[in-house]
Amino acid sequence: MAESEPGKSCEVLLAEDDESIRSTLQSLLELKGYSVRLAQNTEETLALLQEQRFDLIISDYLMPGGGGREIIRFLQEQHRSPAIIMITGLADEQLFGELTTQGVDRCLSKPFRLATLLETIEEVMADRTCP
Repeated sequence: MAESEPGKSCEVLLAEDDESIRSTLQSLLELKGYSVRLAQNTEETLALLQEQRFDLIISDYLMPGGGGREIIRFLQEQHRSPAIIMITGLADEQLFGELTTQGVDRCLSKPFRLATLLETIEEVMADRTCP
């Protein structure tokens, strides 16, 4: 995506159970040109993943119905490899290491700056192209 405008044509799944965080991130991502679908729990996330392919998934690690591990497992079973940014209130380096070996591109600890999220998105999408 380095050659195109940030967000252009990229489909993003934003999975977050906290409504205020979900709303803020949705507004930010849409302002940057991303097409955003929302999920507020693991069940909704998995349902959206069954019906659509996404270029980027930004997901809370702990959500009602499971969370990050279930999402990663589903993607692995479907042989899909979108960019994944996992956000969590758990600042655990061992967990971050485990998630990285399971296909997560980056982990961000809450609270994080919006600028940090945007920089992280640019980094993980740098070598990827969106249709």
